[in-house]
Amino acid sequence: MVPSISFPESHDTPRLFQEMNGNVAGVKQRLLLASFFSAGSMIPCGFEFGFRKRMHVVETRPQDWETPNIDLCDFIGRVNAVKKRYRIFGEECPTTVLPHENPNILLLRKASSKTSEEALIILNKDAGNYQHFYVDNLHVAVQSGAPFRDVSPEYPWTISHETVLLPSTAGPGNCVHHRTRQGLTSSTAYNESGASKGRLSHFFTLRL
Repeated sequence: MVPSISFPESHDTPRLFQEMNGNVAGVKQRLLLASFFSAGSMIPCGFEFGFRKRMHVVETRPQDWETPNIDLCDFIGRVNAVKKRYRIFGEECPTTVLPHENPNILLLRKASSKTSEEALIILNKDAGNYQHFYVDNLHVAVQSGAPFRDVSPEYPWTISHETVLLPSTAGPGNCVHHRTRQGLTSSTAYNESGASKGRLSHFFTLRL
């Protein structure tokens, strides 16, 4: 079966860097959602360098190459590495939108149909501002009771026994991994009795 494919931008849309007025965090946010939502993901040439000129499916030529505004090559590589390492991000699986009191937070739960893996994706929909995310127990959003592990491509959470803390420089791209296999957990980073809160900056994923 051909997998679903997401694009942060395409020849049918404005260039994302232009549309986001140069907001790099917003560009990363869209890339992360596209990469972890669908089994497959693709980007057009120039996305990694923040090109601004809209593409044309027929008329775009090599001479339309632009001077790079940013360089996301390393970030994209780290996102792809997470996607490659954890099977749940590369398969078609049930995905559920979960309720949250903050309307600027998108909370998605992914559950593998092939393994015991789960993922909790926490997305800040407001690319221009930090948002607060709080939950008494993150395990209410998933089925497994195993500890969480942060697998973010950048700005990972610091996880203590009582609370999940975000670094003061937190940016988009945080993922927490949580996994069970044959009754064993691969991480002991999260205390089930602890609360999780922090300033959410654009994107977090929790994988089981």
